[in-house]
Amino acid sequence: MNLLTELRRRNVFRVTAAYLVVGWLLTEVLTTILPTIGAPDWTARAVILVFALGFVPTVTLSWVYQITPDGIVRDSDARATQGRHSVSHAFDYVVIASVVMLVFTLAIMGSQLDAEQGPAPTASLASVAVLPFQDLSPEKDHEYLADGLTETLLHMLTQVPGLQVAARTSSFAFKGKNMDVTDIADQLHVAHILEGTIQRSGDKVRVTAQLTSAADGYQIFSTTFDRKIDDIFAIQDEIAIKVREELAASILGTGTLVDAASAGTQNAEAYDLYLQAVSETASRSFRGLQAAERLLKGALAIDPGYLDAKSELAYNYLRQFESGLMAADAVSPEIDALIGQVLEERPQDPGARAIVTYVNATAALATGPAVDARNAIPQLEALFSAQPSNSRTRSLLGRLLRRAGDFERAVEIQRKALELDPLNAEIYYELGSVLELQGKPADAREALEKSLELESGQPQAYVRLANLSRADGDGVEYVRQLLGAMQADAQDPDIAGALGAFMYRLGLLQEGDEFRDRVLAIAPTSEAAYRLERIRALAAGDPEGAVSAARRAVENDIDNRHGGFARAVGYLLHTAVLESRVEEEMAYLETVAPGTLEGEATRPKAVAARIAALDAWYVTLPADQVAGRIASLRNAADALPRNPFANTANDYRWAALEGRRDEATRALLDNTLTQTVLLHLDWPETAPLPQYAYLENDAEVTASVSRWQKELAAERDRVTQFLAGLTQ
Repeated sequence: MNLLTELRRRNVFRVTAAYLVVGWLLTEVLTTILPTIGAPDWTARAVILVFALGFVPTVTLSWVYQITPDGIVRDSDARATQGRHSVSHAFDYVVIASVVMLVFTLAIMGSQLDAEQGPAPTASLASVAVLPFQDLSPEKDHEYLADGLTETLLHMLTQVPGLQVAARTSSFAFKGKNMDVTDIADQLHVAHILEGTIQRSGDKVRVTAQLTSAADGYQIFSTTFDRKIDDIFAIQDEIAIKVREELAASILGTGTLVDAASAGTQNAEAYDLYLQAVSETASRSFRGLQAAERLLKGALAIDPGYLDAKSELAYNYLRQFESGLMAADAVSPEIDALIGQVLEERPQDPGARAIVTYVNATAALATGPAVDARNAIPQLEALFSAQPSNSRTRSLLGRLLRRAGDFERAVEIQRKALELDPLNAEIYYELGSVLELQGKPADAREALEKSLELESGQPQAYVRLANLSRADGDGVEYVRQLLGAMQADAQDPDIAGALGAFMYRLGLLQEGDEFRDRVLAIAPTSEAAYRLERIRALAAGDPEGAVSAARRAVENDIDNRHGGFARAVGYLLHTAVLESRVEEEMAYLETVAPGTLEGEATRPKAVAARIAALDAWYVTLPADQVAGRIASLRNAADALPRNPFANTANDYRWAALEGRRDEATRALLDNTLTQTVLLHLDWPETAPLPQYAYLENDAEVTASVSRWQKELAAERDRVTQFLAGLTQ
């Protein structure tokens, strides 16, 4: 019998065609659906692999077996069966119907996906992106000047009515990349690209600039300026005016360019220092902030009336305060004085007004209930609405919403900002920070990784990724990310402090000492230094040393940015409970740190300390008074950066303190012991307290704690091996 005839008789061709068509359609459908339901990336690849591997077995089975009215039978048994022709046709109808249904499903999904994504953005003809000018100086040491020229041109062009200008951070994402102008314009959704070079030699500077149409690559203009460096401001004006004139001829219509005295100073040396400072601040590192402060003060010494430098210095102080480099009582008068001078000359300056509004709100968070800070949010929203392109106002509004606990609106602000500035690393960082607090770790990780992809030198992005890894129970990745953060900013003691504390909690004293030595060398009086002293003493089996370290921390009134002060108070009181000397310890605390436990608690530091003191009040106060203090502190805790009452892992604690033992046990099992032990490495410090001691008698609790202990041992081994690999 002819092979071709036999293949046709056995329906091998039909089965093959049906498998390929239906397999392809199912692959399209599943690879579209799986990502939308949060399936891992490998599932889509697995679907394709399964269909590919199933092809040969399917063809083989179609040769051996036949579909008949009596079911699936071997071909040898089916040859005498009547009505094969009708069966074959029925098979055809089934295949056709399946294909039609799959195509219909795919079409519906495609239309829904398009509706969700919305129409692709199109570039307005009246739009331009200013790419970073290239530094062609012989020593390649004037990149900051090239960046400054680019930034000034961006600022000047944004003042042109009707002209859409791509945001600075998105434009700078293409710095140093050799890409086609058309591709860049497509990503930034603009119709024109302005690019150029700058070359400085001594007091001479050459600037070239060219404006290109992205649609056809046509060069609208190209010009070269050979001037003295003192004429850099005039060059900026001429380039901006040239762009305005060329676009106005066919797009923008008549009108005059806004006066472009946007450099803020006519002194080239002061401007030079200012540009260097802006570049340093962009790193958001300890070293960068301190260097920027020196540069800005140098610019103001040359030109005391340089308002932009004053505003930038005020913002620099704000960033130093938030990073722990400056104390609140030192930073507020400086910022108030500088911003006051700016607003006296420019009362409507949105950036300056946003800074002072944010600072006042931050002060309210530090000294009173969160509602005082929320009152400032409408003011920032009004400033942002008046000038949505002002990235500083947007950033401060988003950060204040996050600090006030309004995560949903903070996310909305950042997502809208990405629509205007899709390649902004800072926006992705802020978005990831909010999503982490909102309890969306996967989304937070995606945003933070995108931020680092755009700008790798961000220590705090690494820190947040480290925290996400720790919450996943991955100690090695936690350490790896913190090492990346430390490499990005070697002068931040909090990063080395976090690594040291983690090592000590794992029982790795020698490894922890390496990071402790680093902290003591760069910041011996920092919160991190005091915290490490106490944790190291505990890890070394020296409880008396831990008490001494905690007392030094309280007596020196250390910061509480990372809970250092409150944890020191808590440790002293926990030890006092176990040694039956609570009242004596409370009297000591009130003597060395008045207001810590007594009086009205409005400052977040006092609120955090009193939450830590609840375990001691449990043994000294009646049950109704303990419940009353819990209720009062629950309301006051809104002012804390991380509200412990909002963390369900602490629910067992409040229930136990209020005598609700069954609820405490259930909460401990459901909300706390289900998490990784890496989030509760201080568990041994609180477990022996009388209000929690009964939990050790519960079989489920005992089993879960045993699991924690095994997990801790495993993570200790993994981290040890990882660190050993780094030294090989």
